[in-house]
Amino acid sequence: MTMPELPDELFIGSLAQLLAVDEAWVPAAAGQGSIYLRPFMIGTEVGLGVRAPAECLYVLIAAPVESSFPDGVDPVDVWLAVDHIRELPRRVGNVKRGGNYAASLPPRRRAAENGCAQVAYLDAREQCWVEEMGNNNIFLVFGRGTKAELVTPELSDHIVPGVTRDSVLVLAKELGYRVTERKVSVGEWLEGAEDGRITEVFGSGTTVGIGPVGGVKHPGGSVRIGDGRPGPVTMRLRELLGGIQRGVSPDTHHWMHPLVPVQAHVSIK
Repeated sequence: MTMPELPDELFIGSLAQLLAVDEAWVPAAAGQGSIYLRPFMIGTEVGLGVRAPAECLYVLIAAPVESSFPDGVDPVDVWLAVDHIRELPRRVGNVKRGGNYAASLPPRRRAAENGCAQVAYLDAREQCWVEEMGNNNIFLVFGRGTKAELVTPELSDHIVPGVTRDSVLVLAKELGYRVTERKVSVGEWLEGAEDGRITEVFGSGTTVGIGPVGGVKHPGGSVRIGDGRPGPVTMRLRELLGGIQRGVSPDTHHWMHPLVPVQAHVSIK
């Protein structure tokens, strides 16, 4: 978005400084939710014109949130948006931008009207390739057991390269699953779920971690994923990733960052 890149030490310092104040709001036990940290930047230069901002304001806000997929919850249904495009190619669909979320509001309302908690989007050019699921990357599991293959849409200039997505790819390979990044057509998804080739579907993202999908609805009908319950591959990955995040499983990749309280004189302006 042409804004200056935020230095790592400034970002990490702001997290530590905020949590030093709001530590009491962090849930003590797994499954009780989390404290959601949202950094953002806006241009603050005084002036009127179309140009990159010379001055920016960096802000970090926090809010305690419930678990999107607490243990034991049923998988969610997903609405397939066949008549709404999330983002056009060669624009800004691969970045975290407020406008990308605004564009998702109309289909989310229609999803809720049809009993769905998420929306899956297709590509803008051909409108046949599965891209993202709301604010989540999507994974489809073909087969079962040790022969299961995880397939996720390959990244493009209109798919957000999620950090959780990347973590799932790494962990799935370590668990011995075959992992493929490629195009997935809407026909392959619906037909694969119908004939049993696709046994599980889940989304990955900051708020959900790994969240199971039980079915897909669209204007022409609906289809269940497997038996409609969380699958073993989904739950195995979910437990492993969640264990690393909670500090109860080994963090062999050094993904976690202990936040040491900092003094108030550290500037985060």
